[in-house]
Amino acid sequence: MTSVVSDVHGAFDALARVAARSDRVLVLGDLANLIDYRTNAGILADIVGRDVVGELVALRMTDPEAARNAWRTVAAELDLDLRAGIRDGLEATYRDMERIVGAVESCELLVIHGNVDDPLTLRSHLPVSMRWVQG
Repeated sequence: MTSVVSDVHGAFDALARVAARSDRVLVLGDLANLIDYRTNAGILADIVGRDVVGELVALRMTDPEAARNAWRTVAAELDLDLRAGIRDGLEATYRDMERIVGAVESCELLVIHGNVDDPLTLRSHLPVSMRWVQG
């Protein structure tokens, strides 16, 4: 059976369960969880905290430009290199994916990255059972 999964957002245990029941899985990004808009969890929350993410998500809904400026302000006030923090978070996320999904050997997984995924970093952590394809 072939399955299609999208918007994994770090739910690699669930992806592994689908893979264990399938011969092939087409995985449509995002694999990483930058921001979960329901809970405000994710890589950015790990960097600046859920409360800050919640405030910026609410601002984004009403004024996206103000939200972009607010992210810059938050990063400056906290003396953060957001890009480095995101890069580190993506590395950790893809290592988890490699460990969890890599344990499923009976299924071929075809992966198309999403807009929050870093294709080069993602590709460097694909387990043997996963193959990146151009989307």
